[in-house]
Amino acid sequence: MTLEFSPEDLRKERKTTTLLIAKTAVVLACWVLLFLLLSFLYFYIPILLLAFFLALFSLYHTRDIIISWKKERGKKKKI
Repeated sequence: MTLEFSPEDLRKERKTTTLLIAKTAVVLACWVLLFLLLSFLYFYIPILLLAFFLALFSLYHTRDIIISWKKERGKKKKI
């Protein structure tokens, strides 16, 4: 007893296998990208937060320096 497959059946089987492999590859690629993104964020979020707070700190002190400089300039103009 031999099993015979028509060319149409073979084409459908090949197409189904190709689609299954393509879908599996896409899902795996999405998981890898998600993992890389999360590991990147896990490493860089503390650095970004530190940079943000340092920027706020420096802006606050820059504002204080400008305000005190304007006060000094105003005192010198009055004299």
